Amino acid sequence: MLVFGLGAGVNLAVGRLATSALHPTPTEVLWIVDSYLIVFGCLLIPSGAVGDHFGRKGALLTGLALMVVGSLGSTVSPTVALLLVARAVTGAGAALILPNSLPLLIGCYPPAKRGHAVALWTALSGGGVAGNIVAGAVLHFLDWQALFVVAAPLAAFGIVVAAKSLPRVERHQHSLDAGGVLLLVTAVFGVLFGIIEGSELGWTSPGVLLGFAAGAVFLALSAGTNSARSSLCWTPAYSAVPECAPGPSASSCPSSPCTRCSVSTANT
Repeated sequence: MLVFGLGAGVNLAVGRLATSALHPTPTEVLWIVDSYLIVFGCLLIPSGAVGDHFGRKGALLTGLALMVVGSLGSTVSPTVALLLVARAVTGAGAALILPNSLPLLIGCYPPAKRGHAVALWTALSGGGVAGNIVAGAVLHFLDWQALFVVAAPLAAFGIVVAAKSLPRVERHQHSLDAGGVLLLVTAVFGVLFGIIEGSELGWTSPGVLLGFAAGAVFLALSAGTNSARSSLCWTPAYSAVPECAPGPSASSCPSSPCTRCSVSTANT
């Protein structure tokens, strides 16, 4: 709920941000709102692989800690630049929380009741509406900084509860594609830079055109890299064990050890 609430609630504070002591331009206001969502969206899938590799409980606790730091940083930021950094840190924390929370929640339930765990997680994930309600109530009495003042203790409380109650789940040694993540983040940033800055700099300005061009190039590189890798071995995002597409031998599978490759090799 906190993950989506921090994204949705800030939209209600746009007017307060625009007239705040930070004196942001209209474009900077857009960046303040979108920086959280950009980092969150780009790091969401890689954060699931981080949880697989290093442990989901540790990833969740790290995400909550980043959310505390980012929320406090957003509260006290004296400049727009520092506020953008704090919002990005909060988005990175949110990306670590969301994909790792479901497996941990499922681990708290017996197999017969795990459907209830999924239903509970899905209901809590629809926190955008709740975020708007809470943000509206907070902004009715206080300034925009209060949104982050409220978020920080909630995330800190989550750290205490998660550390004491959530079980540790088995790790899986999936490879971490840092290069692919960097390509995707750069592509998304380039496209969004062009969209956000276009209204102020002009849609045909060199900076905006360069942003769109860089986004297209890096997106093509990211798609080509992923296509080449998936032609060798396909790893389902929520699978505990990687499984190869039919055909390659174990030596050609980048996600070694791979069950299907190993079995086919053993049978031969």
